[in-house]
Amino acid sequence: CMGADAPVIVRLATDDAVLELAGQLLGHPMICVQASAYLRSADTVWHSDNPRLDYEALKLYINLDSVDERSGALRVIPGSHRSPLREGLVPSPGLRVEDAFGLRADQLPATALCSRAGDVSAFDLRSWHAVCGSPQRRRVIELSYYADPASPSSTTAFVEQMQVNQRGTRLADEQYFPEFWRQAPGKQHQRGIRRLAELGTQSSSAA
Repeated sequence: CMGADAPVIVRLATDDAVLELAGQLLGHPMICVQASAYLRSADTVWHSDNPRLDYEALKLYINLDSVDERSGALRVIPGSHRSPLREGLVPSPGLRVEDAFGLRADQLPATALCSRAGDVSAFDLRSWHAVCGSPQRRRVIELSYYADPASPSSTTAFVEQMQVNQRGTRLADEQYFPEFWRQAPGKQHQRGIRRLAELGTQSSSAA
């Protein structure tokens, strides 16, 4: 939802006030790198969106339907964006969290982000999270923000993660950031677009 066919989502994701909120939550200038909206009834396995710990990232998660732990509320494991808990959740590569502990996804100790329609939840993208118990379709908006990298290690991690994000669109010869997205008028968003260009990650042609 980053093109001309989703103008409302683009305006929301790139609005100066929303970028300011994301920056205040993590304490760094933020760059919006992804916006999506979907209708879903399936559960998810436990996962972390960003495997690297070298930079900070934030997701704003907006349910357009009221949900609780029995109807598809997002669940997060507090502290799972930090070592050593993060590594302890997956003792070997490729092993699912559920299999590591011999538990169903809904049995893992977690906090359910119950919300009313329109509530906004925020969590670190490195945190382990899942959706369990989705008996009906849920309308969800997800907005992802990465902290502007300020060190060599965070810059490397940022660029590598952006390359992972863009891999599918590169293979399809499409742009990860379409023109409509790049032209969104917010001042902070435009600062982020310029920064992405400096880092070589503005479009699907990033190397």
